[in-house]
Amino acid sequence: MLKDIIPPLAVGLTEVSIGHPFDTAKVLIQNKKTWWGLPINNYYRGWKFPLCCSCMFNCTVFPMYEKTIKYTNNYWLSGLLSGVAVAPMVFVLDTFKIKRQTNQPISLSILKPMHGFWSTYARETLAMTVYFGTYNSLKKEGYNPLIAGGAAGLANWTSTYPIDVIHSRQIAQHISIKQAIKQGKLWKGFSVCATRAVIVNASTFSVYEKVKKLCY
Repeated sequence: MLKDIIPPLAVGLTEVSIGHPFDTAKVLIQNKKTWWGLPINNYYRGWKFPLCCSCMFNCTVFPMYEKTIKYTNNYWLSGLLSGVAVAPMVFVLDTFKIKRQTNQPISLSILKPMHGFWSTYARETLAMTVYFGTYNSLKKEGYNPLIAGGAAGLANWTSTYPIDVIHSRQIAQHISIKQAIKQGKLWKGFSVCATRAVIVNASTFSVYEKVKKLCY
């Protein structure tokens, strides 16, 4: 139904317009590439993939959460189920996004080695558990969507950032989990990511709640 699709689509558009430059900087830092002082269009490089990914992602996780919470009655468990459902799609779309952000050629063949698949799965399941659990717990305590959303985004990325670095390196460099870990500095780029997490998720949850009210 449209009322289940329109709010997540609004979230996806908000995420990419505000967050993609931060995400590009994060990926470049994680892979030891120049990230500061680039032309603005470089920070939006590859935006088509994250726009597609973000809209598809949010049109999966938000409806999944809304449907399952009726049965689980548990914010954290419904968040986990959302992560399980969306992880395979995230792997495919993130592979194209990261290749584009690091200025590498893209084709369907880059999916064959499956580098980063399991680290993506680990990140998404943990991330969505923390994301929805934190947001809805704070919302229940009376916090507004701006504060609850910003806190949920920060908690999500703080708990999963090293896994995200491994996932990013695996995809960008065609390497194993062990090889990605051996490069060290698993918190490199976290400050950029944390800033993005607070700004983007404060905005997106506010947009989601407002659009949701209009649709219902």
